[in-house]
Amino acid sequence: RYYGYCVWRYEVIASYLNSLPENSILHYCDIGCHFNKNGIERLKDYILMTKKNNMTVFEYGEPPYEIKKFNYHFQKYMEYEFTKGDIIKYFGLNFDSKIINSPQIWVGTFFMKKCDFVFKFLQDWEKANKHDELMDDSKSKSENHEKFSGPRGDQSVFSIICKQNKVHS
Repeated sequence: RYYGYCVWRYEVIASYLNSLPENSILHYCDIGCHFNKNGIERLKDYILMTKKNNMTVFEYGEPPYEIKKFNYHFQKYMEYEFTKGDIIKYFGLNFDSKIINSPQIWVGTFFMKKCDFVFKFLQDWEKANKHDELMDDSKSKSENHEKFSGPRGDQSVFSIICKQNKVHS
């Protein structure tokens, strides 16, 4: 199920990023996302963050103060809830890892600057994409966390690579 949805994402992003001039900013956004026509200033903030940090991603955790004050409802998902044991093992992590016990990062929208840091990130993502069992919803050969509720395909892989590379969220 997930492998078919996930395997193309890296390819599309890498291909398009390659067509852009150096230091360009790419905003990836899945279908179904909504754009706030009144959010231009916030979009500019994300662009500035990305220029400074090479990437900007969004986690399923507590929102930053400037957003929290609007009293929006935010989904909160921990990495261990949606990352199957095979992925945890692939990255050399365990259930006690800080990465596994932190909010998952959403793969549905993010910003990237065309630079060496991002191409290294994309190489790590491509390498993991070659392992079907990490991306699909097959039963994990490695033990899942006791609070595991189901796989999220490449979102778990993307999330862990972001955390390992200390991507700005």
